Amino acid sequence: TLKPNARQLLESMMRRSWLLLGALALAGASGVADEEEKMKLGADGKALFLVSKPGATSEALAAALGELGLESSIVSTLEAGQALATIVRTDVAGASACKAHGLTVQADKWTKKLAEETLPWGLDRIDQPSLPLDGEYASPYGGAGATLFVADTGVDASHAAFAGRTITGVDLINEADGDHLNVCDGHGTHVAATAAGVGYGVAPLADIVSLKVCACDTFFGCSELAVMLAFVYAQNHAAAKKVINLSLGGPGGFGNGDYLPGVQSNYSTFNELVADTVRSGVTVVTAAGNDNWDACVFNPGNAPAAINVGAVRSNDRLAPFTNWGPCVDIFAPGVGVLSAEAKTTDGALEASGTSMAAPHVAGVALQIAAAYDTSDPLVIRAQILALAARGTLDEDRERNELQGLVPGRFPVTRVGGPPHLLQALTDPLPPLATSAPKPSATPNISVTGAHNLTLAVLGDEDAYDDLWVRVYRVDTDLTHEIALEQNGGFSETELFVATAMVPAGNYTFVAYDYGENGYEPRAIAFHALYVDGTPVHQAGGQFQGFSDVVSFTIEDAAAPVCCPVGCIERGERRRLDDAWHSRRSLLFGSFARTCPPGCVPTA
Repeated sequence: TLKPNARQLLESMMRRSWLLLGALALAGASGVADEEEKMKLGADGKALFLVSKPGATSEALAAALGELGLESSIVSTLEAGQALATIVRTDVAGASACKAHGLTVQADKWTKKLAEETLPWGLDRIDQPSLPLDGEYASPYGGAGATLFVADTGVDASHAAFAGRTITGVDLINEADGDHLNVCDGHGTHVAATAAGVGYGVAPLADIVSLKVCACDTFFGCSELAVMLAFVYAQNHAAAKKVINLSLGGPGGFGNGDYLPGVQSNYSTFNELVADTVRSGVTVVTAAGNDNWDACVFNPGNAPAAINVGAVRSNDRLAPFTNWGPCVDIFAPGVGVLSAEAKTTDGALEASGTSMAAPHVAGVALQIAAAYDTSDPLVIRAQILALAARGTLDEDRERNELQGLVPGRFPVTRVGGPPHLLQALTDPLPPLATSAPKPSATPNISVTGAHNLTLAVLGDEDAYDDLWVRVYRVDTDLTHEIALEQNGGFSETELFVATAMVPAGNYTFVAYDYGENGYEPRAIAFHALYVDGTPVHQAGGQFQGFSDVVSFTIEDAAAPVCCPVGCIERGERRRLDDAWHSRRSLLFGSFARTCPPGCVPTA
């Protein structure tokens, strides 16, 4: 995702230069017959040779060839060293005869085809359901008649990837005197070409509209108001089939600016704006973010109406940086993606990030809109998910275990189950999805249970605005339900307490600090989670950085025979250190209850 803040510039632009060979590479040959095995001979047993004669005129060279019964296929205007040269098509015997008559002969050499050299692996991956890659992109659907809106840093229309198309648009931040084609770091050009560029794009026949919403100065990043205007611009544009790509975003917003004290993030504002855009007939594709964290923290991608995209590597493993969770819809190639390089005529570079994954999905959305003649974003979304490959992505088990996510399971997505991997339209054209359900936000838990789940938070001076906490129930199909949630509003003087009665099952607790610095070490701030009065997770001054996550299981178990009401077996709970006794007593009262040997109090 592009420039949500300075820390979040995770996308690495791994530059590599490549060059179109405008001529054949010709090398000297000491013995033509010895090189026969290295040469590519035609069906007639002949090949092309460069033939020259030091000091000879073009007439003399032609005469020498004539004596050997050979003809020049090109007028002798070439030069090999200091001698005139010509190209002759002959067999190995003819080339040897030339050498025997004092002519210099150089054998033809072959280079790899450009297409084989530069086909982006992302295109190769999305036209086949499983590995290994076959080196081809076999989709005949180019998105002609559909329009891509690129809300980004601008698009370099002079690049060959956009040849033959007029890129319209607007500079919504007025950084370049209204020039939407003015580019800075090339991010927008790379994104546009990945979705709809010739040689790099999923849908290379689609029209492109550039909406400049990001500043050249990386400190400022992308304007939230300009992004809002981009949605409105796309809504009111005259194009019939519209897809907007936003490879940008951030926690609670996009820029580095401080939020107003006491004002929570504008999640609902963006959610409703994205919903309005979808209702108007524009398919919205967003990047999930590059923080290796719950994508529900980041907007505008957390909006239920958006198609939010995570990133995978070429080996079908999740990218180490990609965000995940119930606000991600689908995964697409996002590591080492080759696409157009801005400020060059035909250059290319590799880049990594969910910014690169999202335009792959936007490209398939363009394909679907054009091939099925539909402008309904819900139909397009349903078809993208229907086409997607299920169960092919390989989780990164080491990271999964470190984070304490559900062991041995895939990180969940909005639709549950193993992640979807994007697939492009291929022949024969598959039937259109018969159902297009409305996207919805992560639901609240649907059933109550016998277990008391309690969240307690005492904030520091920044927690009122910066802290977001959520407890999910992770269902057996890997969908999520929200058991508890609070976004901001945590006081440093008053304990926040929230409770819910929940059933047994797998749960995940996540906390996110928008300020990215956790709790002030000298403060008494903390958050703690209890199940039936027993702590399952707690963090205070050790909560540094931006994130805290833990998974736990609530089980139904028979009450211990040896312990009376208010007491549990010592082995079923962790002992609390002295530093936590006073905090726990704030919530559950005195520790004076007397329990028999082997039992400890629940409150």
